[in-house]
Amino acid sequence: MTALPTLTITVANHSTRDICSIYLVGGFDEEKNHYKGRPEFRGSQKQEYKDICHRAERGKVLQREGAMEEKDEKGDAAALAQLQMAIVGLLSEGIFEFRGLQYRFQISAIDPDTLDFLTREVIAQVNEW
Repeated sequence: MTALPTLTITVANHSTRDICSIYLVGGFDEEKNHYKGRPEFRGSQKQEYKDICHRAERGKVLQREGAMEEKDEKGDAAALAQLQMAIVGLLSEGIFEFRGLQYRFQISAIDPDTLDFLTREVIAQVNEW
């Protein structure tokens, strides 16, 4: 069997964000081939990320002091940071086959806009927007 050509991705920016997104959450290419994405963000395994993605998207605050009920509010900064750290970790080491090429993820730099984009993609996948 012939080895696939390998491309190493070391920077996540506007030019690599689409392949990073497909690696993380899956999707379709132009020829409608389906790619599953990371197992952490699909099926029963994504349950581990449900709470953190919910909090990162909406946040949780008490309605009034001493109240037992929680009220959704936009974004929990700590949950968002925790999710982004997980995303950066997954992008720092991984291998993914896409359209006849093997992509090796060894990302050591990620621009803030790309990290925000990828975070929204993961939240959407896990929360099933």
